[in-house]
Parts: sequence; C-alpha cells; structure tokens
Amino acid sequence: MTRFFRSHHDTPQNSKRKMINKYVADRSSIKAAALNAPTATHHRAQPSGIRCTLSAAMEAKLVKWVNDLRRDGVPVSAEMLRLEACETAQEGGIGIEQFGASWQWRRRFMKQHAFSVRAKTHQGQEAPRDVIERARKFTKEVARVVEVDGVTSILNADQTAVNFELLPRTTPAEHRAATPATPFVMQPPTREEVTSWLCRSWEETSAHTITAGFVLCGLLQKRREAEESDADTAELQASVNALLDDLEVLSLVGREILTDEDDCVDVGR
Repeated sequence: MTRFFRSHHDTPQNSKRKMINKYVADRSSIKAAALNAPTATHHRAQPSGIRCTLSAAMEAKLVKWVNDLRRDGVPVSAEMLRLEACETAQEGGIGIEQFGASWQWRRRFMKQHAFSVRAKTHQGQEAPRDVIERARKFTKEVARVVEVDGVTSILNADQTAVNFELLPRTTPAEHRAATPATPFVMQPPTREEVTSWLCRSWEETSAHTITAGFVLCGLLQKRREAEESDADTAELQASVNALLDDLEVLSLVGREILTDEDDCVDVGR
C-alpha cells in the first residue's frame, strides 16, 4: 500500500486495501473473465441475474413463448413482448409500478437471448406445401379459443394488413438495354404546306389590318371620313384604281370583281 498508493492516507487507503483484498478473493473469476474474449475488456463483471427485476425462470418462460410463436410463423412485435412480460411479472407477484417492460429492458432482453428484429423482406415468399392444411388447423384453433374464452375482438399480430405477396420496389432492366430512337432531321416544307400556311394566314387576318398595311406601305391613301370633300374622295378612288392596275398586271385579281371603294375590303378577304 505504501509503495503503490503513497498519496492515499487514512480512509482512502483503507478503501484501496479492501478493494485489493476483494480482488485477491475473486482472483479465479477475474482470471476466467480475462481469458474470455467477450469479457476481456470489461472493467466490471456482473453475474447474470443481478439487478434484474424478473427472475431467470420468468425470462426463460418469455424466451420459450417467443420461440414458440416464431416457430409457428407468428411475428412478435415490441408491444406483444411488453404485454407478455408485464403479465408474466404480475403472475410472479411483481406489480406494474416495479416493472413496466421499458424499451431499455426489451433491448437488453433481445440482445441477451440473441433475438433479432424481423424485418419485412422479399426472401422466403415460397409457401410450404402444407400451407393450406396449416391455415385450416390454425383457423379451427382460433375459433375454438374464441368460443371457449369468449373473445369479442381479434387483432392482427403486427397491426398491418395481410399481404400474400410483396411487390418489388424496383423493376430490373436488361443490361445495357438500348432504346431505339429516330434521328432528328430538318426538312424544308413542301409547296402544298407553304400554300396552306399563306391561305390560312390570309383568312385569319382582318380587313382593317390588310387596309392599314396597304396604307403603311404607301399603296393606298388613308381612308377619309364620310364628311370629306369630293376632291379627297376622287383622289382616294384614283389611288385604289392605281393599286388595282398593279395587281391586274401581276394577274392576282380581275378588274370585274372590284367596282367601287368598298371593294378594297374584299381584297383582304
């Protein structure tokens, strides 16, 4: 003590002496734990069952209950395990205020007994050959229990709908599957297409727009109001006649279809 704990005096030194004496008494168990790989790095060795509310027999009963259900293909949820553990504790004389099967206890219980969380996967979808016979036997057993115990409601084990097949999340594609595509090639429009475009544009254009365009290009004088003088009207008529002469030369219209000033509107139509 003087050699290794020189800074400890009186009470701290007595505590260290008691700890060393305890280590000497537990030398065999400490050596066994040091030689065991899972416990070699532990600073404290706590025997199984110490500081546990449920006894080893109660936990063994829970382990058997879980294994029996899983053997029959029934999934055990966290809520089912909690309810069964609380019921087992009450049968052993332990009240709900002393043991509530918290999530920490469930995690320790599953880790200690090597229970894994059963996640939904696509593996094992092939049903056994006698699945129909098993389903009939299970249905009869459930009906018998309902009749004997007077059950009024039956809940699903995992609180989900019954799925007969799990659909795949993705659709596998072929390796290096090529999608046929048509190359983009620019082609000029045909004569019929150009003609139809021009005719459609001409038909959709209003008479006012056509007349205003002629005026803007200087082909027509701006139309006067009705109250303008006869001289102005004669000048406008002369402009119209000059335009008609030009169009007749181009063989676009005939002289016989235009007779007066109002026929300027018919040119746009």
